[in-house]
Amino acid sequence: MKFKHGPAALVDRGLPVIVFAPPGRTSADSLALLQWLGEQGADCLVITEDERLQELATTSIHLELPALTTGVTRQASSTGSNNDRPQDVQTSVAELLAPIPYIIPGQLFANYLALYKGLNPDQPRSLTKITRTR
Repeated sequence: MKFKHGPAALVDRGLPVIVFAPPGRTSADSLALLQWLGEQGADCLVITEDERLQELATTSIHLELPALTTGVTRQASSTGSNNDRPQDVQTSVAELLAPIPYIIPGQLFANYLALYKGLNPDQPRSLTKITRTR
């Protein structure tokens, strides 16, 4: 779970945490993170399609990614019927692209929330953007 290296020190009972959890390979990590956050007493707003993750949220927002419609050619069946015409097939957004609808609103939300609260989004509390090694 990659979250635990630094930001975990900020987690406290009642802390609001927003989890953007796109579908795909990261779902297992999101599930483990939400279980850990629940144990810490954090209030979690989860934005996801995954029902398992919604169940662990204090509040959840179901985000359903749009389906793409593609023209797919089907092979003729062995019975001799002609199925060679293009068929409209709906598929969800590819896993590689799925984070994009989550990332941009998340970044905008964080920026506007910081500005609303009078904070500088480029200087977050308890975070240094420069790593010093000795």
